[in-house]
Amino acid sequence: MTPSPPPPPLFLLTLTLITIITTTATSATPNPNYHQTNPNPAHHRAYNKKNPNNSPTPRQTSKDNTKKSLITKACAHSTYKDLCERVLHADPASKNADIKGLTSITVRHTTDIGKRNVQTIDGMVKNTKDRTLVEYLKGCYAFYNDAVTQMNAAQVAVDGAKYNDASVKLQAAMYDVEACKEGFGNGMKQPMLDDANTDFKRMCSNALAFVNLAVENFV
Repeated sequence: MTPSPPPPPLFLLTLTLITIITTTATSATPNPNYHQTNPNPAHHRAYNKKNPNNSPTPRQTSKDNTKKSLITKACAHSTYKDLCERVLHADPASKNADIKGLTSITVRHTTDIGKRNVQTIDGMVKNTKDRTLVEYLKGCYAFYNDAVTQMNAAQVAVDGAKYNDASVKLQAAMYDVEACKEGFGNGMKQPMLDDANTDFKRMCSNALAFVNLAVENFV
């Protein structure tokens, strides 16, 4: 009877086992250049679709953007939208204002334009030698003074949520400015005053639009 061969030394068994494990791990390791040598757009699209973490995180809307959105939406109801947004975005008080606050701010800016126009006309009267033109300007000066009075009353009405009264006052102010323009007659042009009248009437128109929105409690 032939005797059995002696068992292999322990270090040989260990070496064999390590070789098997290393070979298996190497075959399972992905090729790091796979995506470079084998681009597959469909694969990437499928991956992104399956993995929602790869999609962009929606940007959170800040409080400032919410107020900006209210300004944009409200100004969309005005005739002069760009002017409306430019004036309100430039005023820090608009940042946290609701529709009533935005209406009040618009009326205030319109009033300020009216006051500046009064000063402009006063300066024109003092520096004009043509007596006929001076008389026209004085008439315009009187109309603008009344327009500012109407605007001040409109401001009080808006702040007191008396929107019908505010609308009446704003329309009266617009009438005053139109009377100033028509008072010149005979095709006489005053570019500086024409521009001033246009600015005031456009702002007044936007203020009226905001008053209507305030009545509806627009949000």
